[in-house]
Amino acid sequence: MYEKYLELLEEAGKICNLKESSITCYKNYVFYFLKYQGKDPEQLTC
Repeated sequence: MYEKYLELLEEAGKICNLKESSITCYKNYVFYFLKYQGKDPEQLTC
């Protein structure tokens, strides 16, 4: 469900020359946040 967003995050991290460990960390936190919300990311608001 969240793979598309995590792939986009990984691509952005590579463009910014982040280390692989940093990208993995960001992806994990975003995944846990999205899982906690339990909604499609496009339905999230401020």
